[in-house]
Amino acid sequence: MTVRLARTAATAAAVLLTAGLLAGCGTQDGTDAAGQRLAGATQSEQLTPVSGEPVPSAATLARARLEPCPASATSATSPPVSGGLPDLTLPCLGGGPAVNLAGLRGTPMVLTLWAQYCGPCRDELPVFAQAAKAAQHAGMSLRFLGIDLLEPRPDAAVALLADSGVHFPSVRDDSGATRASLKWIGPPTTVFVRADGTVAWTQIGQIPDAATLRGLIRTHRGVAVPA
Repeated sequence: MTVRLARTAATAAAVLLTAGLLAGCGTQDGTDAAGQRLAGATQSEQLTPVSGEPVPSAATLARARLEPCPASATSATSPPVSGGLPDLTLPCLGGGPAVNLAGLRGTPMVLTLWAQYCGPCRDELPVFAQAAKAAQHAGMSLRFLGIDLLEPRPDAAVALLADSGVHFPSVRDDSGATRASLKWIGPPTTVFVRADGTVAWTQIGQIPDAATLRGLIRTHRGVAVPA
């Protein structure tokens, strides 16, 4: 294959991958939450996650003003609990340490799984920004954390957070390592977590508005976020 043909093939592959990511927010590799191939998903449809930008730029991070990722216990000091978050350590999308999900204990949490290529996530993120800001202003003991799924463009992801008014932190799951344990098909997905680290409820799909999110938090975490 000539250099020109190789470049043409690589460009075509990149265009197809981008189109696949932008087309919808389901699974990116043709498999379900258990890792089984979906009906009708051919081998050619199984996309491999890529990351063209290793880290967001300093300028984008400064504009986003993300809170640092929270400190978490290690599995040695805080072993995973049955029905809880997985023993996975994920890098912080912005500033702060890598986070062991199973080591986040002591505070109820709303975990939002999102991605910048996901259209419904773009509509949903401002809803989470509003709820997180209201909870913070009310002095509530409620943590918000994002998981950016299968992200090919971390800089664009942080730019989306900035545009959406989201300041709570996110971690990166570039390989889909959380899929089996958190049982997601694709973004958006929301996981409501108890203070002891166990999962109370998983909401599949977009949360349409702030009132709906407040209702879900009240139902599954027992706290009332002010409007």
